[in-house]
Amino acid sequence: MGTKQIWIDGQVFAQGDIGNTATPTDFSRIWLGSGGGGQGGTVLNMHGLIDDFAIFGTALDTNTIQQVYAGTAPSALPASTKLLAFWDFSPSVQVAQPSLTIGHSGGTITISWPASATGFTLRSAANPAGPYSPVPNVTGNSYQITNPTGTQYYRLSN
Repeated sequence: MGTKQIWIDGQVFAQGDIGNTATPTDFSRIWLGSGGGGQGGTVLNMHGLIDDFAIFGTALDTNTIQQVYAGTAPSALPASTKLLAFWDFSPSVQVAQPSLTIGHSGGTITISWPASATGFTLRSAANPAGPYSPVPNVTGNSYQITNPTGTQYYRLSN
């Protein structure tokens, strides 16, 4: 009879002979971060963070487990590991928000931002809380307002 194991943070968390332990060999549901069984996620909730979660169709050797623990993505492992599912809970890459520069000359106000800030849209609103809408007729990395009236708020977003 074989042995099955659950590893957490590069260490064996639970193990036992197949068929003689609470670690399942097959399942149709899985709850991450709670005890499951109920709707609304109120049963046995975990107070912490889950980094990544993967399910493999075969036992991994200790070296492969250490590779994953050291940062190798499960999807980068050889096909022989039989990756069945992988959830990457890592935060998305944060993009630095470019600064707006505002200048005026005569009756014209110019709003500009660095040319390297691609993929951003200039938006405006009548009050700081929004809602913000895309500013029409923006070309390149600047926008000019001739003879402005009233108050308007601007920001870049991607």
